[in-house]
Amino acid sequence: EERATKILLEVLPVYDCIGRALAQMEKDSSVDGVKEGLTMIGQMFDSFLRNQGVTTIEAEGKPFDPNLHDALVRVPIPEGADDEDVVEVFEAGFLIGEKVLRPSKVSVAKEDA
Repeated sequence: EERATKILLEVLPVYDCIGRALAQMEKDSSVDGVKEGLTMIGQMFDSFLRNQGVTTIEAEGKPFDPNLHDALVRVPIPEGADDEDVVEVFEAGFLIGEKVLRPSKVSVAKEDA
């Protein structure tokens, strides 16, 4: 299991880069072919992660949990949120089975922020 964890930690930054590229392409639709290819790669990679028992930690809008989330910044409480809710996810977190592989990097609502 330790070897698998190391491999997955090495692959996750690639996953992050694919997500950022897709987000950028949403702003510029002139690269439809590249977008389609990256979308397929992302779907294949999602399937790979699921097959390895890796799932994404649900964070946005959820109560902050220091066992699952790494708070990078505190922000004023937005409308519809509560104190200590996760407001934004900067980097997705992942579980392998029930174990945290990597916590979500998030912003958290704070009354005195």
